[in-house]
Amino acid sequence: MSKLEQWQQTIDDWKFSGLSKKEYCQNHNIKVHNLHYWIGKCNKAPEPIGQFLPFTEKFKPTDHKPIELYVGHARIITSLPCLSEILLELDRTGLLYDPT
Repeated sequence: MSKLEQWQQTIDDWKFSGLSKKEYCQNHNIKVHNLHYWIGKCNKAPEPIGQFLPFTEKFKPTDHKPIELYVGHARIITSLPCLSEILLELDRTGLLYDPT
């Protein structure tokens, strides 16, 4: 995994954590200025090619019912606590984007 990918993973983890930058950095032993630097570098990275695939399931953050996602021909059933990990993994593998 490249530095840029590691930085983006940390940024994604921070965003999904719901914590402020300061709180997240304190909890993960990261200097706040490093996180700001990584955000700046990752914002300059090229955008993925393709379109973001639409999700067919709408939900509220307070819902405890299963969430169904359709990615291409695949159907994924998960719960809200696992959703961020699934989306990150789909993004990392390039399956979250439509190559057309």
